Amino acid sequence: GILTGVGGTIAAVSAYDRLSSTLNTLEVSLAASGRAGLLSREDLSGFLGVISNMPGITSAAAKETLAALTSIPTISGPLFTNLIKLVADYAAATGQKAPQAMAELGKAFSNPAEGARRLDERLNFLTASQLLTIQSLDRAGDRMGAQKLLYDALEERAKGLAERGLTPLGGA
Repeated sequence: GILTGVGGTIAAVSAYDRLSSTLNTLEVSLAASGRAGLLSREDLSGFLGVISNMPGITSAAAKETLAALTSIPTISGPLFTNLIKLVADYAAATGQKAPQAMAELGKAFSNPAEGARRLDERLNFLTASQLLTIQSLDRAGDRMGAQKLLYDALEERAKGLAERGLTPLGGA
C-alpha cells in the first residue's frame, strides 16, 4: 500500500516536471519570436491536451506539433487555434506525422500567396478563383484575409480525414 502510494506520487511529480519543462520551452519559443503574451501557460497546456487527444497523435507528437507552431512568428490569433484543430486531418491527408504536417502548414500560412500554391499542388483543393484571390489579398497587404480564405478552403477539404482513417480499434 505505502510503496504503491509513493510510486504513484513519484510518477505524478515526474509527469508534472516533464509538462513544466515542455511549457517552459514553448514559452521561450513564443518570447523569442516577440509573441510572449500570445498564450498563457494554461492555454499552452490546454492545446497540448487537445492535440494529444486527436486521432493518431501521441503525447510526444503533441509536444513536437505545438513546438513547430510556436516557432513560426507570423502565426498568431485565431489562425493559431485553427491550425491546431486542423493538423491531424492535414497529416492524414498528406501521410505525414503531425509535427511535420504542422511545420508544413505553418510555412504555408506564413506566406499565404506562395503557401496556397504549394498546398494546392499537393491536395488540389483550390479553385483558380480562390488561388488568385488569396494571392491578391496577400499582395495587397491583407495577409489575415488571405490566411482565412486559405484556411477555410483547406478545412473544407481535409476536415474529418484523421477520424475516417482510423481502424475500429484506433477509434476506440
